[in-house]
Amino acid sequence: AAMLKFFHAALSRLSRAQPFDLLAQTAELALDAGLVLIVDPQPRPKLIGGPNPLPPGLLGRASAVRPLDPGALKPDDPPVCGTPIGHDPPFESVVNLPMVCGFRPILCMVFPGPQGIEPRRLLRFVEVGRRHLAEVALTQRYRADLRRYIGMFEHMERTARIGVWEIALATDELFWSDEVFRIHERPPGRTPTVQTALDRFVEPGRTALRDALDVLRRTRTPCDLTLPLVTFAGNTRMVRVIANLQPA
Repeated sequence: AAMLKFFHAALSRLSRAQPFDLLAQTAELALDAGLVLIVDPQPRPKLIGGPNPLPPGLLGRASAVRPLDPGALKPDDPPVCGTPIGHDPPFESVVNLPMVCGFRPILCMVFPGPQGIEPRRLLRFVEVGRRHLAEVALTQRYRADLRRYIGMFEHMERTARIGVWEIALATDELFWSDEVFRIHERPPGRTPTVQTALDRFVEPGRTALRDALDVLRRTRTPCDLTLPLVTFAGNTRMVRVIANLQPA
């Protein structure tokens, strides 16, 4: 139960991350640029980081500008002012920096200020951006792995009809996996309270289970009981309840 809950919690944290917005904000500060957009250029330009909405046609026109080759820059070269694209400020010119996130090409669109951007600042940012995107690619791989592991656990649950559950002793918060919801004939969603879950068991099994959980709390003695349960749909079925105290 703890492992499946950890997978779900980790996936939730990773899904909330906005790495490309962070990269755009970092670039604006590092380059003192008017605006920075992070764009997925394939199959057609798509904004994945930076402010929205944008002027119509901006991404298409800006992405058509040939990317800058950072390797051709020298720190003492004149400021880079970008290529004019015929938009109103701050979109009058753009510098396209090609980057890669894993195997995915990424375009960092930099709209310079009137003074342009010092090449040394561009070169420093390119190094920072590459490290950031390497971390993003690793996070995306972790997210894909977590989704796969969760799918495997849920498949095993459905096949074996074994659900996993957990009670946080400090808060009495109850966690149910999807299979526990199915066993209780309750749609997956909000987990009931501990008391509501205990109330589904028929006496004297309810008291026996409550006593066994109390003993588990005090002595760490595992709980293993087979008891009648009345589902939320009103059907009675026999279930086996197994519990161990997990280390914090």
